[in-house]
Amino acid sequence: MGHHGFTRWLGVDIAPYLSNAYLYQRIVWGGICGLIFLLPWQKSWLARGFFLSLIPAGIMLLLLLPMRGYGPGALSLGALTPLVIILACAIGGIAASGLLRAQGK
Repeated sequence: MGHHGFTRWLGVDIAPYLSNAYLYQRIVWGGICGLIFLLPWQKSWLARGFFLSLIPAGIMLLLLLPMRGYGPGALSLGALTPLVIILACAIGGIAASGLLRAQGK
């Protein structure tokens, strides 16, 4: 979204340079965050994907980005930054949950 200017259009300053080092770090963290789908969840797959995606979004907004100097919620990157991060995580979480459901898990 940042590469194609969508986040800039929203006033959010998240536009990474897609290098190998950048992608590798995100792939590793994505795999670690994917482990939360091992938690038992008997409700809807859609709700599972959304609510479990709030865990990595919260970690990013309340821990990782403030540690990098962007402040609580990374609001220094733009007022809609928390919304963009939550929506991006929710899309990934719902997609992962849907794939798990399609596999019967």
